[in-house]
Amino acid sequence: MKQTTKSKQKAIAEQTHELLLHDLSRKITLTELADMSGYSATYLKICFKNVYGQPVHQYVRHKRLERAAELLIEGKAGVLDIAGQVGFENGSKFAKVFRDTFGMTPGKFRRLDKEEALALLEKVRIKEPKTAQ
Repeated sequence: MKQTTKSKQKAIAEQTHELLLHDLSRKITLTELADMSGYSATYLKICFKNVYGQPVHQYVRHKRLERAAELLIEGKAGVLDIAGQVGFENGSKFAKVFRDTFGMTPGKFRRLDKEEALALLEKVRIKEPKTAQ
């Protein structure tokens, strides 16, 4: 049975999603993803955006920040260590992007009451499409 264009795009997007989220500390380029999948970078971008509703780089950055917030809530690692674990080489860039997303610095987020921090995380968490889960 021939796969429909929509289901093919969904499968390609989900495969790309898995590769991207496998190791958030690793910077993986669209060219690398294209090489791994056998599809062009442009086609991967189209498939991904059609399924996940946003460009690949924006989605990955947001997922990195969600993971950073989870690690900050756990409270075991330092802010710079967490930045590195989620793929930021520069602590100030991490702090700026974190502040832009959460409205506060990583240090201030860490000092929040756990329930308050979890509630804020849930507010900014990407809602995954039902078809992509």
